[in-house]
Amino acid sequence: MLTTVTSVRTRTLADFELQLQEERMSLEHYHLSQFWDLHSQRMTDTRNEDNDAIKSAMQILRRNNNIVMETGFDEYAKQ
Repeated sequence: MLTTVTSVRTRTLADFELQLQEERMSLEHYHLSQFWDLHSQRMTDTRNEDNDAIKSAMQILRRNNNIVMETGFDEYAKQ
């Protein structure tokens, strides 16, 4: 009986870790797609506003990545 309970808990923890990894990948994909959209606009429109937008997007990506790395995904998701 104890073995069954332990294996269920282990599987649940593994499932949770997989779900967390998928959410992280989804978040990274979202940020990269946003950055790519800005980059694509930059390639078609060379106004200074776009340069500022790209710089802002890169700052957001760096800041969000630092938050996730320092505080963990759960803390980032609460924001």
